[in-house]
Amino acid sequence: MSKLAVIGAGIVGQATGKGFIGNRHDVIFCDINPEVLARLENKGHRVCLYPFLRSVTMFSGDDRACLSFELLAGNIAPILHHSPIAGYAFERANTNRLAVGFFFLFSLLSFRKRKTDKVDSQNLAFLASQNYGYRFIETEAMAKSKAMVRHYWKLRQSATDHLRHDRYMKEYRGINDESVSKFMIKRCEVLKKIIVKEWSKGNDVKYLDSIPGITPFLAATILAELLPLERFKTIDQIVAFSGLDPSVKQTGGKAGHHGHISKRGSPTLREALFLAAFGSFQREPMKSIYVRYKARGLHHNTILCILGRKILRIAVSLLKKRRVFDPSKFSTTDDLTGT
Repeated sequence: MSKLAVIGAGIVGQATGKGFIGNRHDVIFCDINPEVLARLENKGHRVCLYPFLRSVTMFSGDDRACLSFELLAGNIAPILHHSPIAGYAFERANTNRLAVGFFFLFSLLSFRKRKTDKVDSQNLAFLASQNYGYRFIETEAMAKSKAMVRHYWKLRQSATDHLRHDRYMKEYRGINDESVSKFMIKRCEVLKKIIVKEWSKGNDVKYLDSIPGITPFLAATILAELLPLERFKTIDQIVAFSGLDPSVKQTGGKAGHHGHISKRGSPTLREALFLAAFGSFQREPMKSIYVRYKARGLHHNTILCILGRKILRIAVSLLKKRRVFDPSKFSTTDDLTGT
């Protein structure tokens, strides 16, 4: 049994601490809000008002390895951030020492609402090293096909940047010299044909191409980013992977609210879905959905994100059922909640 001080007894902090209590660890909840501590104390938990904490002992993976942080008045500022997958404890003293400890709560593991991509990538790499979760083994053929698709999108972005700079030089500086932008655009067109030919060997592209707004190349891009679908347990995980899920803003025990899209996961998949939505909002059946959301006062780009999520859900369903899109089975009247 190890001792653990949970600094910040909000919703996630309480869930984290209770998870460790369930694993028979000694947990004390620390917070600056006496009311929160009183409620926890009434439930039989150990509590401590944050300014009076004198030591922090953190569980780090096994009973033999514990990190102890001594708090010296005015010299050390402890911070413990909580999330369902990880917690961090930082100790910084006048000597510029920085000790970092991590603990992972597998019983509350969730990848859906992450806050920092750089930190999360380290956590996910750690979990992968521990053989946790879905064992995804990428074959050489899969890696090559995905690399080709991502190379196209990067080359296309570079060509767009060069073309924009060429227009600036011509309009404001009177310089009309040849640049590499035209060559890069031609190379993009060649790559697009190669990618479509490579991914058209099976029926997957045919299934996705039947969805309004999706072209064979966009279908190949979606397949390259999503496959294999077995690594996702739910459709919500796939939506979160695309970065089109709404972000959640919440602190402590206050009621949270949704903000802009999270923009996490695959930017290539997100751009492909946005372009598919842009090509479908003037065509049925997506046009009816667009008109309804527009009547509610939503912004054009917001509606395109909603359509992108719907297209993604349809694409996953078609790939699992192995069939083409049937407009007669698509409802445009119910569930206008943005999902």
